[in-house]
Amino acid sequence: MSDIFGKFVVHDLNSLTDVILDIVYGEWSRVDPNRSIQLLQQLNNTTSLTVSYGVLCALDHAYHKWFPALSHLQHLEVAVGAIGWAVLPVILSSSVHLQSLVLRKQSRFEVTEEQFGWIEGDIVPNCLLEHVKKIEIKGVEGDEEELILVEYLLKYSSVLEVMVICFKGSVSKPERRDIRRSILQVQRASNRCKLELI
Repeated sequence: MSDIFGKFVVHDLNSLTDVILDIVYGEWSRVDPNRSIQLLQQLNNTTSLTVSYGVLCALDHAYHKWFPALSHLQHLEVAVGAIGWAVLPVILSSSVHLQSLVLRKQSRFEVTEEQFGWIEGDIVPNCLLEHVKKIEIKGVEGDEEELILVEYLLKYSSVLEVMVICFKGSVSKPERRDIRRSILQVQRASNRCKLELI
């Protein structure tokens, strides 16, 4: 089996503004994760980027040496699961003008508590402090790790106008009320931020 990134050639990627990246990647994969970094580097004019869980896994295995600047990126949608939390702050730090962030929680695989969760970096990404106006988190189940992420985002998103939390269908109404109560008590950096829990 060969590297799937090597099976195609695309020219002039920097002209793309709206990009959806989706590959299947796992520990067993023969995909060179560094190719995902090289691909992102070519998308330097992209304003809207959707990254699948497979791409996030590849990025997670490759970003340790260097990560490209996504300086034109305004909208980012990312599927997160057992892997990828370590690279998420790096992506945010590289996306200095990001205005909209969507996180989709993947639950295809059984995940342990040690695997799933926000990893707070030493430096708050500039995009949170100055530009992000909308954050949407999909697939929320009320785990402690999810609440830690919500607290972090509300604490540092200074210009945030709206945070939308979409519950997974299996979350009961009483659980939703408890989660809502917890989230409403979280300190917010932005006085204008509205919370929508659906």
